[in-house]
Amino acid sequence: MTKWANTETWLDNIQTIGKRSISIMQSMAKGDANSPLHGLKFVLALGFSYKELLWQCFYQLGQDAQGKAAIRAFHQDIKRLTKFTKAAMLGRQAQSMFAIAKEDKRFKNPAWRESWWHRCTLQAYLMLSHHLQHFTEIIPLTGRDKQQINFCVDLLLETLCPNNSLLTNPEALRYTRQEKGLNLLKGMNYFLEDFERWQGHINLSKTNFNAFTVGKNLATSPGKVIYRNEVIELIFYQSSTLKQYTTPILLITSWINKFYILDLREKNSLVRWLNQQGFAVFCISWINPDASHQDLGLETFVHLGIVQAISTIKNTLGCEQVHALGYCLGGTLLAISASLMQKQRLHGLASLTFVATLVDFAEGGGIGNLMGPKQLAVYEKTLAQDHLWDGHKMQIGFNLTNSNHFIWPFMQRRYLLGKPPIAVDSIHWGLDLANTSEAMYRFYTNDLHRDNTLMTAGALKVGGVAIDISQIKVPVCCVGFEEDTISPWQTAYGLAQMHKGQFILGNGTHITGLVTPASLPKAKHWAGQAKQHQAKTWLDSQTKTSGSWWQPWQQWLSHKEHHQEHYLINYHGCKTLASAPGDYVISP
Repeated sequence: MTKWANTETWLDNIQTIGKRSISIMQSMAKGDANSPLHGLKFVLALGFSYKELLWQCFYQLGQDAQGKAAIRAFHQDIKRLTKFTKAAMLGRQAQSMFAIAKEDKRFKNPAWRESWWHRCTLQAYLMLSHHLQHFTEIIPLTGRDKQQINFCVDLLLETLCPNNSLLTNPEALRYTRQEKGLNLLKGMNYFLEDFERWQGHINLSKTNFNAFTVGKNLATSPGKVIYRNEVIELIFYQSSTLKQYTTPILLITSWINKFYILDLREKNSLVRWLNQQGFAVFCISWINPDASHQDLGLETFVHLGIVQAISTIKNTLGCEQVHALGYCLGGTLLAISASLMQKQRLHGLASLTFVATLVDFAEGGGIGNLMGPKQLAVYEKTLAQDHLWDGHKMQIGFNLTNSNHFIWPFMQRRYLLGKPPIAVDSIHWGLDLANTSEAMYRFYTNDLHRDNTLMTAGALKVGGVAIDISQIKVPVCCVGFEEDTISPWQTAYGLAQMHKGQFILGNGTHITGLVTPASLPKAKHWAGQAKQHQAKTWLDSQTKTSGSWWQPWQQWLSHKEHHQEHYLINYHGCKTLASAPGDYVISP
């Protein structure tokens, strides 16, 4: 229990708040390169980019009979809420106007049912949610405009949730009384610390950064860097079994993140697990670019990245083919590279696995809502100034795709309760930000999101070679995750349909689904051949099975393989440029 007499802790927090505030103001006044002012300007510009669309939405709402009826219904419910509030204040039993959705876990605290103040607050919030969502349904907009309006309204409602405010969060009120307000001082300190750390961008320190160090307790699988160029380091992990599969696996993550999501800790490392199954594993670790790398674009990442990695693996092991797995945008880049290799008759791919991968960016998940013309204009202005897309800005997009998961629970714990973050390895990885070169970010926003070039044969060219991912002839397996808001599993299923491949649906989010070890008790999956009907129909026809998606994927691979004793006897003869996890992954 905190006591009023414990003035030392109070004074320490107050002094720290003062010092941090002065430091931030001085940095903003000087216009330092890392000043929070730059990030704040970007966030505000991104917010204002939706102004015209929102104004158009409100204007159209009152232009027809249906919209006017919806507004009248809203006014009627305000009157009903007033009566409900009066009755609740007087201690009378009042019938709730709106019920909490079964899937909504935000209002478990008994105070939402027992306290008149919280009951009234909750009813006001549920009423607003009901009507705003109804407004978005009847507004005569289509396509991306409709998606963006839904996105804006959902984000607004997630922001206005009563749990996000001290005065309406029952747990925060109880804890503040218990701590006699000390938690609020700690929370202010944490807020200022985050404002400095993330340079004014919308982000929080969601984990204890001191708990993890790459190479010490993250990314510790024994391996070595056997090749390096200006784009990649190629890391080789030898299998740990007497008999090995004769075809190695190449793992490719997105260039906007660091590779070690595949090798977090021993208990959830996909790299280590594959080694234990008898596979030799190679990982691409991408360079973390700065402004001097502004011209590193798609052609460089394809040729010096994936194609070069496959060639190096074949030469190192003397094998003819490689299994390749691409995660997120790493899968998108893999699909482009596979098409290019096929056009150029560069044989070397035994199979392709796409995990949480988009190729149809018309259904670009939550990130697609940040890719309208107005938003792209904001990004273009930023790129022209910085010649780099820094990881802070990319993190904003991920946070906004599902703020109920990525922002508000952490904000409540850190700023309202004043509690330090817990140590979570996957969250640490998500906050270990990586940059994107100017040329590569333009490819991401313009070619993928704006023009959706991968869905039109020949619309995208790499070094003059027309890309057509529909004509890839290699066996394909696609993996999606139930709660993925970044790469919705239904879209990932469409890629499996395109190639009549295997599809596996695992549980979890874009990140937690990937790192679902075989030993996890709650893991489940559905697996089967993709059919020419809708994703939901496919799911309804499958049987839910306990266990991680790792297992059916490994079974799918093993059907194409055979074992050979001491196949990797030449591992120790490979040249070693550095021990795993290499140098690129720890570069700032």
